[in-house]
Amino acid sequence: GARLLRLGRSEDNITIACGVAAAIATAFNAPLAGIVFAHEVVLRHYALRAFAPVAAAALVGHVIAAEVLDRGALFHVEQLAIPRPWEFGVFLVIGGLGALVAGAYMHAILGVGRLARRLPLAAPLRPALAGAGLGVTALWVPDILGMGQETLRFATIAGAFGSVELAVVMGLKLAATALCLGMGFGGGVFSPALVIGTLFGALCGTLVGLAGAAQDTFVFYAICGMVAVTAPVIGAPLTSLLIVFELTGSYALTTAALASVTLASPIAAQLFGRSLFDIQLVVRGLDLSSGRGRAVLEDARLGDLLSQEGVTLRPETTVSEAIHTLGQAGHGEAYRVDADGRYRGSLTLADLEVMREQDRGDAPIADCTATPRPVLGPEASIWAAMRQLQEMTGEAIAVVDEDDVFHGVVYESSIARAFLRYSDELRKEEHGAG
Repeated sequence: GARLLRLGRSEDNITIACGVAAAIATAFNAPLAGIVFAHEVVLRHYALRAFAPVAAAALVGHVIAAEVLDRGALFHVEQLAIPRPWEFGVFLVIGGLGALVAGAYMHAILGVGRLARRLPLAAPLRPALAGAGLGVTALWVPDILGMGQETLRFATIAGAFGSVELAVVMGLKLAATALCLGMGFGGGVFSPALVIGTLFGALCGTLVGLAGAAQDTFVFYAICGMVAVTAPVIGAPLTSLLIVFELTGSYALTTAALASVTLASPIAAQLFGRSLFDIQLVVRGLDLSSGRGRAVLEDARLGDLLSQEGVTLRPETTVSEAIHTLGQAGHGEAYRVDADGRYRGSLTLADLEVMREQDRGDAPIADCTATPRPVLGPEASIWAAMRQLQEMTGEAIAVVDEDDVFHGVVYESSIARAFLRYSDELRKEEHGAG
């Protein structure tokens, strides 16, 4: 939609955020979670100018889910028992173990994807193979099919599944999701993570029950498992907590879920680094893990800042001629470029002056030792250029392609101006300032 309307970068981002918020609000009947998810995962900051359109999109999704699709609350929780103090310690443990389940889920999807690319099968046949495997498995365990809404509901009821049944369904759901998505099925990772996490939490609750504890708080274990797995996968702990609140309407459940998220998110960050969403974006050439500012600078090409004002000299030029040329141009550096247009190194005015003082003014600059200077290709990013500036003291970076052909230079001042321009664009996007 943003492309059809030919919007700018800022409006493009907000349009995508609106679409994501509406999708979350409609799929889960959770408009607040949709709004927070759009800011937490898509925009990566709280944007004042984005809030109104994102909230409106989430509200429309909520109305469609409630009135048109007649989709009520996913869970119906009534008269909850209050967890005992020691159970919050178990919720923390569920968070730590849930982070490991989330890691297994993410690596399974990525691993099957890598395996699929190596299979001697045409791309259209890969989903067919996965579909055949899914269909055969579903004949045995139909609970692994679809979004898993019925599975979610029953998994929160104590005694609905046995411990072995929970482990089998959880493992098969994880494997089926990895197989289908890795082999090229269209689909998301959000809903399967909710199901896998809920089954994991229910399994933990069942095991605690087998140890002799009362099962009046069973639903707490299922919900804690749900957020412990989902939060690391999507990289959005606040969204995961809000989904719990909106799906259950229970503040007590949300508080218990907070205990699990408190441990799940940092453990997953230490062990796996990125969410599955971030990994998928990196594969598509967009890295948001270090913030949108870096992503914008990595997307901007150095070739857009190219200048032809740099002083280029043939290798046969004498030292005295080179000093004169640099003096007239008002630059302190020159670039040796041969008759074929190939780059042969940089020279500074100071180095040339030293040679003239050694009575070598008539020597060709080909005899001069090149001053170490970084070079970058025309397709390099402005972010890469900024990193190179930390290693140099010169006035410009030579732009040279893979065949050593000299294209021009990019001055430090141009890189600084580009950085400030893009930073200002992001500031306008976030604050709506002029």
